[in-house]
Amino acid sequence: MYEELTIRKGDFTVQVAQPEHESYAEIICRVIEDSAKTRGTGIAKRKPEYVRSKIREGKAVIALHRDGRFAGFCYIETWTHGKYIANSGLIVAPEFRNQHLGKTIKEVAFRLSRKKISELQTVRHHHQPRGDEDQFQTRLPAGPVHRADSR
Repeated sequence: MYEELTIRKGDFTVQVAQPEHESYAEIICRVIEDSAKTRGTGIAKRKPEYVRSKIREGKAVIALHRDGRFAGFCYIETWTHGKYIANSGLIVAPEFRNQHLGKTIKEVAFRLSRKKISELQTVRHHHQPRGDEDQFQTRLPAGPVHRADSR
């Protein structure tokens, strides 16, 4: 699924994470935490189960080296019933930094975000709400993925 979003660049494959990638959750969390400590930043610590849930929901992007080593990760977050969507948790393993891998991960995450918005809009067009049910669907953004219109 989402094969059309995959980018192969040099020694790396960047793709929408699949169930078989759940095994990388611990290393993803460790790299995020280590990076926050090293840089002294406020990157939120994530638990492996949270990362696994993003993978299962089809809301995560993973980068792997051709030898199978974890190289990078990002996930998308939606809230207010899909009204808002953002990319979050971008991380590149230290040994793979300075190779423009973060940019490629963001590109796949952006494409995934656009696809998710499109899927939500398809639901809106094919579902007939009854009464107050699903009012949020009439307020989905048609514009940029990073924020919703203020309509």
